[in-house]
Formats: sequence, structure tokens, C-alpha cells
Amino acid sequence: MIWDVVVIGAGPAGSVTARELAKLGCQVLLVDRAQFPRDKVCGCCLNGAAIKTLERIGLSLAVSDAIPLKSVALATPGRNANLRLPAGVALSRAALDSRLIEAAIAAGVTFRPGTVGKAIHPGEVLVGGEAIAARLVIEATGLNHTESQPIAHSRIGAGTLIAAQDVSAWYQPGSLCMAVARGGYVGLVRVEDGRLDIAAAFDAEYVRTRGGLGKAAAQILKDVR
Repeated sequence: MIWDVVVIGAGPAGSVTARELAKLGCQVLLVDRAQFPRDKVCGCCLNGAAIKTLERIGLSLAVSDAIPLKSVALATPGRNANLRLPAGVALSRAALDSRLIEAAIAAGVTFRPGTVGKAIHPGEVLVGGEAIAARLVIEATGLNHTESQPIAHSRIGAGTLIAAQDVSAWYQPGSLCMAVARGGYVGLVRVEDGRLDIAAAFDAEYVRTRGGLGKAAAQILKDVR
């Protein structure tokens, strides 16, 4: 079989692309090395433009139970501000990605989770170690860089989710908290099931001197109080 399109990466970009192509009549194979549902290092926030895009292509149900974001609390050492957000929602990536994949499958996309995909040359792609033919290969796996060619001055991303019962009541649903200090930032927001999503980005040297990712996050939160 020759696939019309193979999409590598089943995040929002890949799954939505696969769905739209399937709706046009293409035979589409969507692959991702991860098993779903899965959480991801991500701020779990969608802005107004993203929400409108989902509405325009008939996927508004994917965010139907998302937490509306009304404000952002921005804190730096010695200064802080509370700002209104005109639009936006918080939704875990486990929920968002799974729903978008389900919509793609409903449109006729074939999905293979836990499968590594790699384009090897025009017209051929390795899927789970098997060479298959494809008229078009779309790679939707994020930033295109390798360990041998890293993005200059790139930061280290880190994230985790804290169970709802372990979260301080200070972190109210509907508000995004951003702690910004020299060396990086830490973002905190409640998602649809009450868990606290923590997503951060640090300078590599900052992580090294603080003794690890968790200690780097703790230091920034301490610095902004």
C-alpha cells in the first residue's frame, strides 16, 4: 500500500493536520513514539487564537471542559503584577492530545502509537523499523534540531503535575502564575481535573549551579516569594 500522507508526531499539530487531510480524502497514517494518553512538559494553556482555530475546524468539544483563564499573576524578584487575560483556557495535554487524536481517527486516519517514524528519502519512510511508501511525509515533532546541532542558547524545559489534593488553595483555577527570575521561569496553572501543572524553562548553567531541575524551580519560586 502507498499512503497518501504519513504524519510523524501526534501532538496538536500532527493530529489536526492528519484529520484535515483525511477529510479531504487522503489515506493518512499518523504515528507517534509515545503511548497515549500521556502528559508532556507543557504549560497546558491555549490562547484565544488557538481556541478560535479549534472552533473554526469543528473541534471546540476538545476544550469543552477546559478551565477559562481570566488573569495572570506575574512575579519577579521585588515586583509583581496581576493582569487580565482577554481569552484563554487551561487543559492538560493528556486530555487535549487524546481528544484530537480521537477526532483524527473518526475522520479516517490510521493511528499507530508507540511507533517510531523516520523519513529516509522521498517516497519512503521507516515506521516501526518497516519501510513503507508514502507520497508525502509530514514531520510534526517540534523544534528541528539534534544534539550535534543544538539551538543556540536553548533552555532546558521541565515540568510535572501535582495531584489536586496536594495543591495549596492559593493556586486558584482560572489564574496563570508566572515566576520569572534570572536563570529562567516557572509557570503554574490548575487544569481541568484540579491538578497543578508546573512548567519551567531554565538556562543550563543555572540548573547546574543549583544542583538540578527541582532545586532550580524551588530557587526561582523562593526568589519571587
